[in-house]
Amino acid sequence: MTKLSALFLAALIGLATSGAALAAEPMVWPFAEKAPRDPALGLLQKVDGIEVSVKDLDAKLIAIEVKATAPRPGYTDLTLVNRPGKLNDRIFAFELRGRPPQEPSEDEDPTEVTAGGTYKDAPVGEIDVIEVYAEDNCIAYSLAEEKTVECTTRVREDETL
Repeated sequence: MTKLSALFLAALIGLATSGAALAAEPMVWPFAEKAPRDPALGLLQKVDGIEVSVKDLDAKLIAIEVKATAPRPGYTDLTLVNRPGKLNDRIFAFELRGRPPQEPSEDEDPTEVTAGGTYKDAPVGEIDVIEVYAEDNCIAYSLAEEKTVECTTRVREDETL
């Protein structure tokens, strides 16, 4: 192998490694996000399941994985968006949103998707329940009981998702 090809190979490996490290970086806790909600992100159809775990208590890392149904294939930018609720109730409610495809096909069936990830700076000691809302339903996870539970946050009658 020549020196030039060895340098090229080393550069490629370095890029691949740094890309993997960037992909594993924790995301900002949605309630700490300062940017306004992207109006192009629509609610997904249904939440099918949720898993939540505290990854690192000291670093305030929490992992949330949501299995859901999108109305049709092609949704991108799947994200959990904070949803207003009561202060100090120890329930953190999110909406599962995504960017619909630009040119949707009318004949396509709903499709299963996965969203979430690891979030940093989560108020780990202040969370009892995490709720995730979609168009048709909500599923909640109790950190204290380590299982799914019923959603209790209600939407005011004049408020829309």
